[in-house]
Formats: sequence, structure tokens, C-alpha cells
Amino acid sequence: MKNLIKFALVGLIGFGAAACNDPKPMDDDDEQSVIEPFAPTGVLFSQADFQGESGSSDGKYVAGSNFSTGNAAIWDVEANKIVDMVDFPGGFHAVNSKGVAVGESTYAIMGQGTKGTTLYYDATEIEMSYEDYDWETGDPITVTYTTPAEAGSSAYAITEAGDIIVGYYYDASYNTKPCIWKAPFTTKESRIDLPVPTDAEMDFTVNGAEARWVSKDGSVIVGWAIDDYSSDPLVIWEAQADGSYKVKPVSAAYNHPEGKN
Repeated sequence: MKNLIKFALVGLIGFGAAACNDPKPMDDDDEQSVIEPFAPTGVLFSQADFQGESGSSDGKYVAGSNFSTGNAAIWDVEANKIVDMVDFPGGFHAVNSKGVAVGESTYAIMGQGTKGTTLYYDATEIEMSYEDYDWETGDPITVTYTTPAEAGSSAYAITEAGDIIVGYYYDASYNTKPCIWKAPFTTKESRIDLPVPTDAEMDFTVNGAEARWVSKDGSVIVGWAIDDYSSDPLVIWEAQADGSYKVKPVSAAYNHPEGKN
């Protein structure tokens, strides 16, 4: 199942790459393949610099990044316009048929046309500590320091309606937390953690999980648990009647097919 999902992802990336290699014809006088900006907050650029990562289900949009600047970018295929999201260094990972793309720029972002926004994250500072030794005396000491409550986030999928975005974020200790963002996306209540399968359910030590794909209606989310071998074991989240999600560690049955070690 994991290979099937990865195959599908490679195919989707291939769609973006193929789109970039075969753009719509440009005007003869447009030798640089650059179209004038259609809004002051975006910078249009050459197809040669566009790196497509995934496309919308109807083929109208491609999400990706500008190779030259490293910024997130969207290609409107029908209008043949590629816009650099100048305020969001990073990249888009997915786009729906409405032209709404999602990705990362330290913290998860969404954008449409030339407008973008940062999805909710905890911007507070917290105190953390660790045990160490005084280099001069050799005595044990406790070192306390201040750090952001979160260390970044990424969005990897969006529903067709644009009301649910899925991805994950890192806490201050870089533990990976799968989550969804619901409209309006920018408030504390907008972000909801997804349950992570337990060590007992997966039969190995679980170090978090990542949510990567979502069905058109948001009822099913697909991703993987994080193990010590980076094998990306498949997990699925299914929407419940109350709006919550239940995790199904479907790959657990295949961890030790001939019995536990």
C-alpha cells in the first residue's frame, strides 16, 4: 500500500513537470516567456524557472515553486500565468480546482492568485531546560532557555471546497504533530490535532506522524507514522459523525507478517 501511494505521488509530481515542459504557446514577441504582472503583490516569471509539484484535479492549476527565488508559486494554466508569491519563501505542495494552493514557508501557508496567508501556529515563547555539567567544577547543572513553542509547519493537501487543509507541525522539541486547519485557518481554534497511533498499535516506537493527502470531501486523510527506520508506515484517519477523526494504523498488520520478533 505504501508503494502504491508513493507511486501515485510520483505520478502527480510528474504531471506538474510535464505541464512545465509543454506550456501553452506564447506570443511571438514574448521571447522571454514572461507575462506582465496582473497584480502588484505578485511577480510573474518564466516557465523555465517553475518547478511544479502537483496539479489540480481539473488540470487548471499547478502548484510549486520558483527555482530562482525559492518562493512558493502557482501556475494558472488556462491564463498561462505563473506567479511568484514574493512574501512566502518555500513552496506549494498542493492546489485544488479553485486555484487555492497550500505549502510551507517556515509555517504552513495558503495562497490564491497573488494573495497568501500564514496558517495558524503558536507564536508564544516557552521555557525549556536540560541537564548538563559545569565545565569548571564538574557539578551537575540545569540549563534553562527560551524557545518558540513551535518549530515550523507544512501543509500538503486541501479539499476541493477549500475548507480543510491537512499537514503537520513541529513542537519546540521537533516532535511531528499531524493536524488539520479548518476555515478561517488563522485562529487557534482553526487547527485541530489528529490522533497518533500508539506504540502498542504499531508494534514499534512511534515518533509522531504526518498527514499528506485528503479526499475531495475531507472524510479520509492519508499519511504515515514516523518510525526509527524512516519506512513511512501507512496510517489513515477517518472522519467521525462528531467531526473528529479516528486513526487507523492499517500498516500495523504487515510490520511482522510472520510473527513478532
